Amino acid sequence: MGVSFQSPSFFPGLSLKDNLVYHVRFFDLKPSASEINEALGDMGLLGFSDKKFESLSEGTKKKAEIAKVLQTKEVCDLFLLDEPFSGVDPAGRDTIMRSLKAVSKESGKLIVYVSHTLAEIEELATRVCLLADGRFACEWSGQEFSQVLRKTSSGVLIRVPRAYEIDDKRVRALNGVLGIRTENESTIIRLESQRSLPEVLEALKEFSVDLEAIEIERAGLKEALVSIYREAVGNEHP
Repeated sequence: MGVSFQSPSFFPGLSLKDNLVYHVRFFDLKPSASEINEALGDMGLLGFSDKKFESLSEGTKKKAEIAKVLQTKEVCDLFLLDEPFSGVDPAGRDTIMRSLKAVSKESGKLIVYVSHTLAEIEELATRVCLLADGRFACEWSGQEFSQVLRKTSSGVLIRVPRAYEIDDKRVRALNGVLGIRTENESTIIRLESQRSLPEVLEALKEFSVDLEAIEIERAGLKEALVSIYREAVGNEHP
């Protein structure tokens, strides 16, 4: 089993190339120099092969961690990766994504990874599991998750300062209101579309809400994550 931690783990004082060599020896592998160079090249790290690990940037360390783990693909059928895309720039993210897709497609290896970034999950995962309170709360196929994501990331959000008291039950009953919740110092009303906006704003004025004090924005991936979580585990969770 290959394991990648959120914080890359390497031998300090050794070059990146030597770290890769020592790692695979724990799996009784003896890679050639060309195989090491290939592993580094796949991650765009050939220019860093002789650099000490501690001198590398965080993004480069993360790519090196993935390169190190994927070196064992010949003997490992399962890979566990903790936040494999954290700390990397968009180019590094694409490099890691491409490598993981290749390993999964070409060798049929099972990759289980943790992520809080919905766009990455949608692009890479074929099965998605939601963890809540240490248990599996919900599971989708990759296609099902994409459908849920499109549904929950659409719409309009109205943020009302908590200083204003509004009738939650009445607001929920308005046409096009999908939900209402509290978050930090705001009450957030989620609408299906902008068509419902005039009616909701009129209701807020009846509650003496200063419309200049509210914020209106399009729902996005953050809202999708909140909606998916609440739907799966219930509204009693924050």
